[in-house]
Amino acid sequence: MLPNNDGFTIAEEIRKRNPAIPISFSTAKVQTENVVKGFSIGEMIISVNLLAWMN
Repeated sequence: MLPNNDGFTIAEEIRKRNPAIPISFSTAKVQTENVVKGFSIGEMIISVNLLAWMN
C-alpha cells in the first residue's frame, strides 16, 4: 500500500507522461475490477490467490 495514492493512479500518471514505459503489476487485490483496471494500464502478474479465486 502506498501512503497517498494507489499503484493504479501512479501508473496512469506515468502512462500519460510516457506511454512507451512498460508497466507491470503484482498485487494481492484480486477483485475483478482491479484485475481489469491493471490489464487496461499495463500487465498483471497473476498470483496464486488469483488462480484460486478463478476456480
